This record gives sequence, C-alpha cells and structure tokens, in this order.
Amino acid sequence: MIILITAIKPEADAILSVYPMKKSAHGTFSLYESEQLPLRLLVTGSGKLNAAMAVTEYLTGCSFSEQDIFCNLGICGGSKELSVGDGFLCASVSELTTGRTLYPELYTHPFPETRLFTSDTPVMTTSLPVEQEGNLPAVFDMEAYGIAAALFRRIMPSHCFFYKIVSDYCDGSFPTPSTVTSLLHSHFGRLFDFLKETEQQLICRTTRQTDEMHKISSQVEQLAFCYPLSATMKHKLTGLLTYASYTGSVPKDLFQALPESGSSPHKKREALAFLQSLEDSLLHSEPAADAAELCQPVKKPLRPIRHIYVERGVDTQPLKPRIL
Repeated sequence: MIILITAIKPEADAILSVYPMKKSAHGTFSLYESEQLPLRLLVTGSGKLNAAMAVTEYLTGCSFSEQDIFCNLGICGGSKELSVGDGFLCASVSELTTGRTLYPELYTHPFPETRLFTSDTPVMTTSLPVEQEGNLPAVFDMEAYGIAAALFRRIMPSHCFFYKIVSDYCDGSFPTPSTVTSLLHSHFGRLFDFLKETEQQLICRTTRQTDEMHKISSQVEQLAFCYPLSATMKHKLTGLLTYASYTGSVPKDLFQALPESGSSPHKKREALAFLQSLEDSLLHSEPAADAAELCQPVKKPLRPIRHIYVERGVDTQPLKPRIL
C-alpha cells in the first residue's frame, strides 16, 4: 500500500484527478482510498500541528502494514536560484525554529535532492541562517516536520519519503489553487513509478531477511543444546550470526564436531570461550564478494547509507538483532 500525504485541497485535487478515490469520513483529516489500486490519500490540513495530529490519528486508527510506503507530496517555497516547478526528494527534514532534523533513508533514485525546513508561519525570505550542507539547496514548507515526527514514531525511515515542488520564492506571492494542481501533475509519472518499485523491493528484502532470521534462530537453538547459554549469551550469539550472515563469513566448521544434544554438555566458561572465539574469527575474516545480499533490493542497489538511525524495533524489542 502507498499512502500519499498532502496538506491542502489543491494538492489533493491533483492526485484525485489522476487516481480517483473514494472518501471516507474521519475526525481531524480527510482520507481517500482507491478501489482499484493499493493507494490511499491522507489530507492533513495546513500547519505542522495539524499535520502531526492527522498522521498520528491515522496510524492509531487505521490499518497499515510494515511494507506500506508513506510519501508527503506537496508544494514548497525556495530561493530564486531554483525554478518554479522544480521537484526534489528531501534528504533531511528540519524544524526551522529549533534546528531539530530528521533523516528519511534514501535509496537510489532519479530525483535531485534538497534539505527541507518546516516553519510555523509562511516564510517570507530565503535569507535565513540555515546550515549549509554540501551543495543541497534549501526549501521551506509548513507541515513536513510534523508529518515526519509522527511517522518516525511508528514507521521506519526507510519507508518514508518527502517530495516537494517549488511553487514560489518565499516573497508572499502564493500560487493559486489551479496553479498548485497543475504544478503537481507533471511529477506524478516518475514519482509513482519510483514509489511502486521501491515498495516491491522492500517487500522482497523483508521476505529474505525474515527467512534468514528464522535460519539464525534455528542455529542459535542448535548451539544452545551443546553449550549452557544464558539469555544474554544467546543474544550475543544471535548478533554474531547475523553479522556473519550479512558479511558472508559464517565459519564453515561452526557446527562440526559438536556433541549430540544432551551428551557431554560444555561448561559455562567453555561457552564464553566459544563466543569469544567466534567473535574473533568474524572480526578478522574478509567479507565475501556477495556480502550484504540481503540488504539489496531485487533490481538495483541501495545508495550508501549517509545517516545512522535506530529502527523502531529497538524500542519495542530490546533484544531484536540489528546492525547499525
């Protein structure tokens, strides 16, 4: 399922004119759902607070899955170095007044990138003290940070996208509703193709990772028959085997010469020595040529990760294995 998030009616009208959807009644927001496509449209209303409340209400009151893709699509203000109608995928979303920044995780994509700053009021000048980050331009809106903050509490950053189209130069000349609708129209094709392809790749990657975690869990239990592993030691072993799987460096003799379950059990200090030996062997091993295959989508590689974040599973499942 792809969930598009817009703030104002003209933005929503542009989407509904291409993808007709049926409206369902909700409290602080408007929700539309396609009967033919796995597509929903959430209209939050203007302002950071309204946007955060609408997204939070959607996530608590509507069904969604871990494979769903969320995309905030809308207009923004920019400097005169940019052109009206330019579209950008946002590499970061910042709160203008506090400087707090959230980072969607970006994959390989065909779009120019920008830094997005969310203000509580319309920005009337681009001469603002925003920190320079490489050659990325800065654009401004009034909702994205509220949307990002609400999404990131429940949704992994790798499933959240923010696409903004320059509509004005922050000089008070706001576009008309018809102009907003026409600006969005020209960006639908490439953006929707990218979202659909990314959704399919993430589903395939999740399936492969789930299969691999089941295999690792079985390996941990097999080793636990032979060594008196505590819960902490099992957790460490799971992390080591996960690392070994992602780097393609699982020792070939790991399960050889182990006593049968229930016979000649090792002592606890031998279990600790086994874990230390496994860790040392992994740290000194070279990754396989096809390492990290599970981290790759089916058709094209992910771009290098530029921002480190902790997945939501860490908060709800402290023992869930993860690699940062």
